[in-house]
Amino acid sequence: MTLTAQSGGEVRQKLLAGLSQTDTESLNQALMNVVVYEADRTYAESIITMFLTHSNPQVRAVAAAAIDYLVRTHGKINKPRIVPLIEELLKDTRTMVNAQSALTSINTLVK
Repeated sequence: MTLTAQSGGEVRQKLLAGLSQTDTESLNQALMNVVVYEADRTYAESIITMFLTHSNPQVRAVAAAAIDYLVRTHGKINKPRIVPLIEELLKDTRTMVNAQSALTSINTLVK
């Protein structure tokens, strides 16, 4: 997916199209594109949050990594909404590393 020199609406359309993919690799790339290319933190957070409970553990792990990146770049997150979801990911060995990193960033960087 190429996202250069386009209006915000065009970028959002491409991001949303990527998130509708069914294969894990494309979906994971789309999640990371959301945190890199979406300037509105609240909007990006709302999109990523939906994938923290995805049926595929790899997608959940990437969503946790995306939350981690979002916190590190913006220094903000909706803690009451996000923390319980991240804590749930700590219970799964397939998602716990990314979840722990996200939780550490949240606890360290978000006031």
